[in-house]
Amino acid sequence: MTSIKSSKAEEKHSAIKQEKESHKSAEVSEEAAEKEQEWAEKNPTYFKGSDNPKRFIVGDDYKEELARLQKMEKYRGKYAELYQRKISEAKTKNEKKQHLRIMQFNVLADGLSGLYQNSKMKDKAFVCVPEEALEFSYRGFRIVEEIMRQEPDVVTMEEVDQFE
Repeated sequence: MTSIKSSKAEEKHSAIKQEKESHKSAEVSEEAAEKEQEWAEKNPTYFKGSDNPKRFIVGDDYKEELARLQKMEKYRGKYAELYQRKISEAKTKNEKKQHLRIMQFNVLADGLSGLYQNSKMKDKAFVCVPEEALEFSYRGFRIVEEIMRQEPDVVTMEEVDQFE
């Protein structure tokens, strides 16, 4: 019985993922987001609670936070669009095999960003980078923005020292 439910949940999730991919725009339809949220709540790996860092992230959650960041006086005029990234595809002989999107990301540890260096160490800081861009409260959501934009199946990260 459990395997049947699990199988149906996987099928539903697969159908939702296919629907998302079929949209030409980067926006996910409200209906697809609702279906995805329904699936997430039934999935045994879903963690409830908005303050839980492991919770399932719905597409609009991060968009709301990015919109808030863009409007903040502190970042006005400094919020730039993300660069377009070139994605490398591994060539395969068997086209019938499933595909897996893997993203590797060096997120620059907050402690290594140079924001917290004393004045004697300023020569080791990043050159021509606004301090606001190095703050994790800003960078963290930009990292999430890039991950959500690429829609990888697996994300690996280096230099992670922020866990919430």
